[in-house]
Amino acid sequence: MPYSYVIDPRRRLMILRAFGRLTHAEVREARTRGVADPRFHRAYSTVVDFRDVTEFERSPKFVRELTERPIVARKAKIAILPKRGQPSGMARLFATYAQLMGRPVQLFTSVDAAARWLDIPLPELSDTDADPQPLRRQQP
Repeated sequence: MPYSYVIDPRRRLMILRAFGRLTHAEVREARTRGVADPRFHRAYSTVVDFRDVTEFERSPKFVRELTERPIVARKAKIAILPKRGQPSGMARLFATYAQLMGRPVQLFTSVDAAARWLDIPLPELSDTDADPQPLRRQQP
């Protein structure tokens, strides 16, 4: 899975964008790298953009593990943009588990709706991305 992430301290935001085939190992790697970044802060809101993921290893056990071992603070909002045109089963399962634990997690089919819920502009994402590109890392 090619992926990219940006941590923007000015907006108190982390954006993870994934493309192609998504494996459990790659999800773990993305989480590890994000946490190791000196700009990472547990209280930042997060956007997880899976719209261009073509395949995902389905495992309710793995999804539950992710919700039980969060990398962000309990009150940090997580907006998930699921795979385009496909049922969002694993993303919905993650959101359900997280919500049962009292965490603010929502699924969105629109970047604009996610931005409104987070109350943070998301100019680097678009609802009309025809050719998705990795996010450019911002300098601290």
